Amino acid sequence: MLKSSKKISDYIIMALGCFLYAVSVNLFFRDAHIAPGGVTGLSLIINHIIPPLSVGTLMFLINIPLFILGFKKIGGEFFKYTLYATILLSIMLDMTNAFPAFTTDPLLASIYGGVLTARGWVSCFCEAGVRAARISRRGCFAFTTPRFRWAG
Repeated sequence: MLKSSKKISDYIIMALGCFLYAVSVNLFFRDAHIAPGGVTGLSLIINHIIPPLSVGTLMFLINIPLFILGFKKIGGEFFKYTLYATILLSIMLDMTNAFPAFTTDPLLASIYGGVLTARGWVSCFCEAGVRAARISRRGCFAFTTPRFRWAG
């Protein structure tokens, strides 16, 4: 019972983190023409060039080969968490696409978007994802500090 409620809380925390990241991309980065790193940034750039393709769909399509490689390298529980977070983030990026931009000033967008992005990733990686990394049979990642909390 305790183990299943812990898994459910992990998935809820990861969903909150994905939502915060999706909001930061659509409220701050997109209209300020800032491409964050990785697959999300590449998806934003491609979406800017080819607008009919949504950022969430592009992100999922670009991640498919990474999933295949990741499953072979990592396998198991960590892969399930990663797949869940990526699918959820892709959906949430498309759902929050209609949100109006908070600011188009690149400096403010970088600061606000960076803070919101960081909080979203802390939820995904440090609060829920670390348990999955520890469960992973091959021990892909080693985190020295298992949790971060907001002060205040």
